[in-house]
Amino acid sequence: MKGTVIDSASQVGFPRASLELIKNDSTLITTETDFEGLFKIENLRRGVYRLKVRAISYHDLEVIELNLTNESNELKIELTNPIELEPAEINWGEGHILIEDSLGNTFCIDGSKNKVDSVGLRQGAWVRYFMDHSHTISGYRIGQKLWEGKYQNDLKQGEWRFYLPNGDIERVEYYNEGKLIRHNKM
Repeated sequence: MKGTVIDSASQVGFPRASLELIKNDSTLITTETDFEGLFKIENLRRGVYRLKVRAISYHDLEVIELNLTNESNELKIELTNPIELEPAEINWGEGHILIEDSLGNTFCIDGSKNKVDSVGLRQGAWVRYFMDHSHTISGYRIGQKLWEGKYQNDLKQGEWRFYLPNGDIERVEYYNEGKLIRHNKM
């Protein structure tokens, strides 16, 4: 069995999502997606399984009665139910925002990033921060960058950097009008 876990809104693969394959109420296999949201589970027997998916900032998703045959099974799993984290306090000052997450952790982010235009399209510099340890064991720290890049007319544009839990750059991708041109693994 192989497949992709994607964000339903952006249709982009979701990195490091956790997958748990369950049969008869017992977990058989746990794995996670790569940085493109791809996963592969080999040497499965025919039968009915359940697949539980966990991803940063999303409620758990469970696919019930996954019937595997002898043929290759390819899945596309769309994450549609994000966890809405409401900051307890936002202090604007000198372009930075002080945020408190749902666990009470406080950190500072650059307030000049993650802007949308008058029709709701993402524009300019964007950063995704790790916000909540409540449903994953990822190794990232609260407030740590997961990725950063720029949008133009709600499409990825230019250089995008993806980070490992230790803060090192895992890879750099280059986009033109939302299309991946090339990437470099570090």
